[in-house]
Amino acid sequence: MCRLLLQIGEKLSDLTYEEYIQACADYFGQAKKDIHERNISSIHDHRDGYGVSMLSKGHFAIARYIEPIYERNPAPEWVKLETDFLLAHARRASPGIQVNITNNHPFYWYDYNREFIFCHNGTIRSNLTNYDDRKYFIKSTTDSEKFFYALLTKLELNNWEMSEEVVKETIKDYDYTGANF
Repeated sequence: MCRLLLQIGEKLSDLTYEEYIQACADYFGQAKKDIHERNISSIHDHRDGYGVSMLSKGHFAIARYIEPIYERNPAPEWVKLETDFLLAHARRASPGIQVNITNNHPFYWYDYNREFIFCHNGTIRSNLTNYDDRKYFIKSTTDSEKFFYALLTKLELNNWEMSEEVVKETIKDYDYTGANF
């Protein structure tokens, strides 16, 4: 599964950013890290690229990178940002889903009244089809972007009000390992 970092409010310390980035790699320096999460038989790094979104002048700015976050190490850049919102996503691609920059998160959508960004941690094995493909144009080959647009479709039907019920209704008929966002 992917790794997410959300900062709202005051900037985090250099150390917090560094610890997040280190948590995305199998190795830190020459030392192999311990097994984490439910990965009881192996250690998984997050080598399939990363993306970051931040608020800039009242709008979301997004950057995506193909190289692993732990190789590029953006912590020194993040500390200098003038923002009170930062969302980072270090990708570990689901089996069978391509590794390329268009599949990296965050995903972004806007209309005249609102903006949304989205990162997902988990795998949705089913083919999501419950989104309005006349309004939301899929650019990637990921389950995550389809999940994002399915959520937006349900949100619009719910007058743009997020609730636990909206999420449950969106994924109720699908097979998934996680729908964390």
